[in-house]
Parts: sequence; C-alpha cells; structure tokens
Amino acid sequence: MPRKAKMVDGSTGGGDRSGSSHKKTLVKDTLLPDMQKGEAPQVEQTIEDTNALNKKVDQALIGYARFDILANKSKLRFGDWNTRPLVPSQVKMLLNSFLVDAVSRFNYSYGIPLVVNPSTLMEGTYSMKGDGSGSHHEAKKAELLPELKLKDGLPSDFKLAAAGGQHRLYALAEWYDIKRKQLDEWKWEEVSVLSEDAGTISEDVIDDLNKRIKPNVKTLEGVLACGGQWLVVLYDKSV
Repeated sequence: MPRKAKMVDGSTGGGDRSGSSHKKTLVKDTLLPDMQKGEAPQVEQTIEDTNALNKKVDQALIGYARFDILANKSKLRFGDWNTRPLVPSQVKMLLNSFLVDAVSRFNYSYGIPLVVNPSTLMEGTYSMKGDGSGSHHEAKKAELLPELKLKDGLPSDFKLAAAGGQHRLYALAEWYDIKRKQLDEWKWEEVSVLSEDAGTISEDVIDDLNKRIKPNVKTLEGVLACGGQWLVVLYDKSV
C-alpha cells in the first residue's frame, strides 16, 4: 500500500486524528529570545583605539626641526618604537625613487619621528610651527625650520630613539654617495676644459662648458649643500 504524502506541518495526509488543528508558532514571535534595545550608532573598537592613540601622540608632540640624519647617523637608534627590520629591497626601491623623483626631505608626510627627552635638546633648535595639520600650530615651510641641536655634555653613547625612517636613512646615504660621485665627474670635466690652451680650444668646447658642464656642477653643489638634512617630528617620551 503506498505511503501517504506528508503535509507541510509534518503530519500525514489524514490530518490530526484527534480532530484538533495546530498552528505553528515561530520562536521569533515569542518572548523566548532575549529582548535587547537597539544600540546607538558606533565605530568599531579598533577605530576607537586608534583615535585614542592618535590623541595621545598629539599630546606628546613637541615640535618640528631639520636634522642632519647622515652626520648624526651614529646617534640614531631604531627598534625601540618600531620593530620593523631593515629590508634591502625597500632601501633599493626608495633609492630609485630618490634618483627619479628627487628627495622629498622636507615633506611633512615623510618626516622621521624622534622620541626624545626634551631636556636633551638645545632650546631654540626646534619649532612648534608645523604644516597646519594640528589646531595648535601654524603653517611653516619645513626648509625654514631651525636645525635641531643636542645639548653639550651628553654621554658619548647617547642615542636618539627613532620610531621610523630607517629605510629612508640608508637610501639617503646611498643617494648621497651617488650624487657626490656625479659631482666629482662633472668637476673633473670642468677642470679639464679650464686647463686647455685658450688660444687653441674650440668654441664648441667652451659652449659645452657653459651650457652643460657648469650648470650641472652648480645644480649638484646646491643639492649636496643640504647634506643629510631631513624633517624630523619630535615627541616627548614621558607622555
């Protein structure tokens, strides 16, 4: 004998033998689930944590300065606040960028953060005037910022804790060496022409001296005059 087809509610085709009918009640229509009030709109916890951290960083801000990171390379210590290791491929990528697009040494976006004890800094060698990104400082061109100096009498092994910029430092060092060699080559050409007999030298050589050699010497001397100066952002380590 064939089986009877089931109905939607799971009963057989003959229905409830007791003659009563049963209407399904869904759990969502009862008071069984906990009833909670809708939460007010809120940002994710990670965003709140980031905002709190940014506020603390802003409170720790001391100011800005120019700092010769090449001349003071031995005074910089990395790893305290940023454990990212030195990656040679990253250095090479930055070096290529410096050679192609020039060095943005005074760009606030690329400033190197230094976490310091303010008592180790010479007064008047940094400024609270930044690029206007905060409500408490006025816009100021980075190249016009004072050059950071450390106080005399600090221990010989004194270090400034850098919270970033290690790759920029190493890329800048390689870039500087390349530009220094280029300048030496152009100067050698200049000296060679100037050492020629003025009575026999051709006009083309003199023209090349004035239009190609000397302009390149002047440009490279100007670029290298900045040395290893870079924009640094100073933060109070005690905050």
